[in-house]
Amino acid sequence: MTLPNPRIESERRLIALKGEIPSPINPPSGCRFHTRCPIARVPTPCADQEPPLEQKAPSRFAACHFSEKVRSEV
Repeated sequence: MTLPNPRIESERRLIALKGEIPSPINPPSGCRFHTRCPIARVPTPCADQEPPLEQKAPSRFAACHFSEKVRSEV
């Protein structure tokens, strides 16, 4: 397990998510997070296709069509 880096942690900014939390009983189509995601592309692919879980770095996984656009703190 990797310990958090204090320098990186102090530079992180919180992202305020907007919108309603999707129903776990009736989740939205495509990516289940797309209704609240700040980088989602709607109507496609986020609303139409569920993204596969992929390894992006050692011990780092993402299920996002646009995960390469998110700043990584690896």
